[in-house]
Amino acid sequence: MAFAPSPPSAAAETIPSNGCSDTFNATLDNALVDVRTAILDIVPPEGSLLKEAMAYALGKPGKLLRPKLGVLMASCFLDPITPSPTYASILETAAAAEMIHLATLLHDDVLDHADTRRGRPTLNRVLGNTTAILSGDYLLAQASRKLAKVGVLRNVALFSDVLADLCDGELEQHRTQFLWEGTQAASVWESYLRKSIGKTASLFRAACSSQAILLEQPETVIAQAATYGEAFGLAFQLMDDWLDYTASAETLGKPALGDLCNGMLTAPILLALDTTDPHNPITPASHAALCEVIRTVFDTQTLPEPTAITLHALLAEAHVPQRMPALIEHYSQKALTAITLWPEGDAKAQLTNLITTAASRPS
Repeated sequence: MAFAPSPPSAAAETIPSNGCSDTFNATLDNALVDVRTAILDIVPPEGSLLKEAMAYALGKPGKLLRPKLGVLMASCFLDPITPSPTYASILETAAAAEMIHLATLLHDDVLDHADTRRGRPTLNRVLGNTTAILSGDYLLAQASRKLAKVGVLRNVALFSDVLADLCDGELEQHRTQFLWEGTQAASVWESYLRKSIGKTASLFRAACSSQAILLEQPETVIAQAATYGEAFGLAFQLMDDWLDYTASAETLGKPALGDLCNGMLTAPILLALDTTDPHNPITPASHAALCEVIRTVFDTQTLPEPTAITLHALLAEAHVPQRMPALIEHYSQKALTAITLWPEGDAKAQLTNLITTAASRPS
């Protein structure tokens, strides 16, 4: 495919070994490079503008986290993973999950009017909203084509459900954007979880369970893979929301403290607002001050440095820096509990290591 950039080296995709064998690590690295090749091996678009957009969208590979999970899940059920028709199906299914993720990023950047992603200008900023939206649609079409090529009808339906969940999650976020309900933080927590499952965790869940389905595992194992993936996704989203308050723009590759400025109440704010939680020691005066900060930011859609300093002080008073890691750990443990009875081995050890590193990542 002429417009496609070269695949990254295997070394760029290395996962910390956590005591796993060199052979397993090398096999996994090679599989991820093959997934990247499968992503690039889509039907070349005919239009020159779409070719340019695809080259830009696929030109800077992400962490391939969803394909990593998929390949590791497959490794739990198929040992060793070696080139074969089944191996090709594993790759195509993992590639489809990543392509759906990439498509949602293109759409999200348009909806959020984002200017940067992964430390560079977004596609909508470079080539416009129309091109970005249609490029995302093109990736969704190509992901569907890959799933149809594999021919596991249940997985076609599974990822179709994910697309529906993504739409529902995005609309739930849109419905609650800049919606201020005062002290009723508990009433919006359910909405926050619904959005987080729809926009994030549903795709992690499918990336994991689709491989168990592909390899014809028992229903109990498929359910365990799904539970691991969804809990992983929630831990990942919670960490992402916490990083928005703790990491720099340079580290994030996008503006920091953007969620609140964009009218979104995420877990750190919701924990501070919830006065029914016995772990929240915030005083009534500080609670009122936090509410006023939120109102001001929602009204102005800006967060000046003095206000940001006040906000961080209020979150600290509510013990959010201690409660967020505990909440992330809750979902991490839920993921690990789901696979606790699976046979020990390199793949399971990597799944354990991956959620540990993802839930404590710096960006």
